[in-house]
Formats: sequence, C-alpha cells, structure tokens
Amino acid sequence: MKLKSKIYSKRADKYVPGIVMLRGGAVAVLVVIEDKNDGTLYSVLTRQARVPIGAVDFPEIPAGMLDGSGNFKSVACKELEEEMGLVITADKLIDMTEMMYGDAFPGMYPSVGLCDEFIRLYFTKHSLSHEKIMELQGQVHGEEGTHEHIWLEVVPLKDIVKLTSDAKTLSAVILMQQLKL
Repeated sequence: MKLKSKIYSKRADKYVPGIVMLRGGAVAVLVVIEDKNDGTLYSVLTRQARVPIGAVDFPEIPAGMLDGSGNFKSVACKELEEEMGLVITADKLIDMTEMMYGDAFPGMYPSVGLCDEFIRLYFTKHSLSHEKIMELQGQVHGEEGTHEHIWLEVVPLKDIVKLTSDAKTLSAVILMQQLKL
C-alpha cells in the first residue's frame, strides 16, 4: 500500500512530507551448509527477478513476506521449502534478530525512508556431503501459481558479501559473525 503523508514534527517545527509504502513484516534465512568431506562452509543464494532495480537474477538469501498467521518461524520454514526445497522444522532455526536485540526491534529495517517493512533474520546450519551440496547448484524452485522462478547458487560462505549488495543478506552475515554462530 502506498500513502502520501504530511506529518508535523515538533522538533523541526514544520510539516514533513513523504511517500510511505506499507509492506509489513518479512523473514530471511541465512543457510550455512558444512561440507562433510572437508569442512568447507557454503551458503545458498537465491536468484530471481527484481523488477524495481531492473535485475533478472538478483542474488539474495531465501526470504518472504509474513503471512496472516504472524508466525515468523513457520513462514521462514515455508520459504526455505518453496525457494530451496529444504524441509526443516522451526527448531532448526536460530532467530538472530532476537538474540542480538531482544524486543528492541522486530527485525532489520531495509529502507526506513520509504517503507515500514522489517525483516526477521534467521540462521540455520546443516552438514551435507560435497555431492549433495553441488546438487543444489542451479536448481530451480518457486511457489506454484505465483510465477516465481528462483534458481539456486551455492557459494563459499566466506565470499557471500562479495557476491551481493542485498541488505538483508549483508545484515544476516553481520549478525552471524557478531553472534559467533
């Protein structure tokens, strides 16, 4: 939803105009996969079209909008299944936002100058054989009926920040490092 606003600021002693987009809550999951063969850590980026920035294959971690249930973890699990084919239970997700901020923030805010969207950031780690990890490379996923066309890119975890400028991905990596996950 897009709104045009005009808010009076006592501090500035004037009206502050602005355009506001109401989008609400979302989730994103940093998936770390340890290679059982040699211990190398990988992550998975989804690549899909992002029309507002003119990209047909923008790299980012799996993410999605909160549904009517309000259950962040179940939405995160659903997104992992839809976007990666990874079926996990909520107990396999670590809520990095809660660990770092408690109740101070509902999530990370990617664009507070325009949008109310906040993204709850999760972490999950799994061990797979090198062969299983490489089977993920290039897989195509997406929710049936929504015209999603998402393909996967397996990347070394150490390189993930060089491969995307996506705010939620970069924020998730910083939280993972700060929390020493």
